[in-house]
Amino acid sequence: MPWTPLWTVVLIIGYVPPLCLLGVNHWFQASETLTLSGGTEAELADRNNPIRQKVIARLKWLCATYRHSPDNMLWAEDPGEGPVVRIRAKAWGPIYARDLVENVIDKYKSGEGPDANE
Repeated sequence: MPWTPLWTVVLIIGYVPPLCLLGVNHWFQASETLTLSGGTEAELADRNNPIRQKVIARLKWLCATYRHSPDNMLWAEDPGEGPVVRIRAKAWGPIYARDLVENVIDKYKSGEGPDANE
């Protein structure tokens, strides 16, 4: 029955409203910490450094590009201190949320994104 038009109706009527009324979040979340690269640790730890800002902009571009659907949420959470960023995702399935996070990290480590090779 999954992946049919009837499944969507069953999911929306039978799954989402009862769980939302009970206070259960229907989104599955995943996150992973990513250590930034592309500069020295001191450059990447300084929030105002242009190198860190460029790396964060690249991560945000990757998250916007690879979220695959307007129903999913994927973002880079920057604490602003230290050379680390947390990549977070929310999706309708736990495996899919995890795959979104891993995909962005793999693309980042492979060097994909704007200005990645400068």
